[in-house]
Amino acid sequence: MPNIIVISDIHVGHPAAVWPKQYKTAQDNIILPNKAQKVMLDYWNDFFAQPDAKSAEYILNLDESVEGYNKKEHGRDIMTTNLNEQIGAFNQLLEPHIKGRKYICVDGSRYHGSEDTSVAEIICKGFKGEYFGAMANWEVKGTGKIIHATHKASGAMLYKATALDRRSLYMSSAKSKILVDPDIMLSGHIHQYFR
Repeated sequence: MPNIIVISDIHVGHPAAVWPKQYKTAQDNIILPNKAQKVMLDYWNDFFAQPDAKSAEYILNLDESVEGYNKKEHGRDIMTTNLNEQIGAFNQLLEPHIKGRKYICVDGSRYHGSEDTSVAEIICKGFKGEYFGAMANWEVKGTGKIIHATHKASGAMLYKATALDRRSLYMSSAKSKILVDPDIMLSGHIHQYFR
């Protein structure tokens, strides 16, 4: 199995999320990171400098790459409410690390992006990647292995168990319909705790 970088819930645009060293808007304004974002940028770059990341053939994004409008708080306290600027900042962060790798993505929630269009698809087209929509059953080339990837796993209370156990139950019931038996199941979305 090749090395695969999996990213999710980067939330570029939120002041507690990674931001480029500087981002220049279409109006020639410069948006600089805060102190915490500078540290996160070091972590971001350090992650991609690790041997396993350097040798990865793929980057799989479970999305929520950007923060979106922050509409519940009326756009308060985010770096920019402009989705084009958030997408541009995300692309600026990822672009140096994409070289020679295939980019694959699924959609995150519409709250962190747009209810009208897919931010994940826009980003994916920019990187000439493979966009799957809400869910991927991605067969990793040359391995015969299938990765089932979504942004959010079910939080349903129909079956109270661990997320993995619940996901396995739902995948088992879906196998007869989708004729896929994944080897790996991946989800993002859970990011309840941060400092």
